[in-house]
Amino acid sequence: MKRIYFLILIVVVFFKCKKNDTNTSWNATYNLPISYGNIDVLDFLDSNKLSFNSDSSHLIFKDTKTVFELNQEDFLDAIEFSFEDTMDIPSVIYGIPFSPGFSIPYTFVENKQFSFSDMELKTISFNTLQIEYLIRSNISGAVDFEFSFPNIYDINNNTITQTVLIPYDSSGNSSVTGYIDLENTLLDLSGNNGNSYNEITTEFKLGASSTNTSDLILTSESEVIIDIKLKNLSIKKAIGYLGKINLDSQDEIELSIMDEINAKNINIGPPSLSLNIINGVGVDAQLKIKEITFSKNNDQVSIVHPMINNTININRALDLGWDFQSSNYSIDIDSNNSNIQSVISLLPNKVINEYEIITNPLGNISGHNDFYNSNNPLKVNLDVEFPLLINIDSLVFLRDIPLELPENFNLKNGEIFIEFQNSFPFEVCAEINILNGNTIGLNPTCVNSGVTNSNGEVTSATNNFHTINLNESDISDLSISKHIQLKLKLSTPTTNMDYSILESNKLFFKIGGYFETEINL
Repeated sequence: MKRIYFLILIVVVFFKCKKNDTNTSWNATYNLPISYGNIDVLDFLDSNKLSFNSDSSHLIFKDTKTVFELNQEDFLDAIEFSFEDTMDIPSVIYGIPFSPGFSIPYTFVENKQFSFSDMELKTISFNTLQIEYLIRSNISGAVDFEFSFPNIYDINNNTITQTVLIPYDSSGNSSVTGYIDLENTLLDLSGNNGNSYNEITTEFKLGASSTNTSDLILTSESEVIIDIKLKNLSIKKAIGYLGKINLDSQDEIELSIMDEINAKNINIGPPSLSLNIINGVGVDAQLKIKEITFSKNNDQVSIVHPMINNTININRALDLGWDFQSSNYSIDIDSNNSNIQSVISLLPNKVINEYEIITNPLGNISGHNDFYNSNNPLKVNLDVEFPLLINIDSLVFLRDIPLELPENFNLKNGEIFIEFQNSFPFEVCAEINILNGNTIGLNPTCVNSGVTNSNGEVTSATNNFHTINLNESDISDLSISKHIQLKLKLSTPTTNMDYSILESNKLFFKIGGYFETEINL
């Protein structure tokens, strides 16, 4: 009986229990590490282009940019070898039956002289060369066709010869195509007597193919036509008269590293540029620099210097076989003869160079001994050198930092805290930009510069702690953008001295967050 009452009691208790559907929530705080890192001179400049001055008190930046270069396309663009030959079969062999496999003892020789603008070339050495051919025949029977170039030599000084089979076609329209790939070849264009130029000799022979089942008979209607084209010309060296080039052009050099850097004023001293003309081509030339313009956004500064719009005479290179000498010409651009400091203050991200160059202004004075060597073009380099002795006002630098906020928490408001350690000789004023356009200010706004001595050298770093107050709207924007942009504005403590920059100068930063959140279950 007691057992029955006990079971009834369990059932009653079970059905009296009800599920509680009320949500449980509470407020909490959440600490979030966001990012850390450092900014140093290597964020701006390539370490391979930095070196110390003689007493190691500061760094020197050196770089070389090619302003323009004249190469094969400029000097030898007019070179094109393409021709068609129709074999003139002598009447004395009309009607003679040639048995299969017989080579007709007659050589057809053709000389072709080409026109390459005003160039008169004696020899061309090729790295690579392709001979493309199309041979057409109406002869009644298969033909062995041999063609050779007695003035094209391979690396072993052998002439180029090729034999191809022209199959028989009952329609009378037989043809065959193909190509010969060559490397390290020499083309002699001086003709049989050695006194000509731009001249190619070809030799052709015919034979009755062994594939024929009957004799081959030539008639007055027999015809063989060959199309030859020299393609994919990679020229190693050309000798002759290279003609007169008159090139009026404009080139641009992008300095993309400067895209995101701006400043109210910057002084780097003393900067210097050097325009180095290196002529490795065996031609005399005249160069006129019309304008060198440095630009940033809508601002431009043109170099003011005595060289602008004045003709510069450039001597030819010398190649004596055992000795090669390029012709070099250098023009210095510094604070004493130009407005280079104004260019530096612009922090340009583009250089536009306008120039005119004329080769062989006096004509064929070398007697067909000009030369072009692909390893030694004519080029103009701009060498840049400036010591990292700097005085700046409001140099702006931007860095994007990815940000991940937890998605399962309803973040209400909070703070971002930033800890800086500054060993630059700059005061750094910082702000955080959300990539959708909002700006959040620091408190305090600026980071003190590193402690400097009387020479402008940093002797110890300074430490600073900063906070940023965030409301719910700011946090929502951060959650959407998932990035923050650290905007730094750098200024030297005084304007009356230049401060030295070393690789050891760094701005360390640690970024974290302290957030209030509501957790719902």
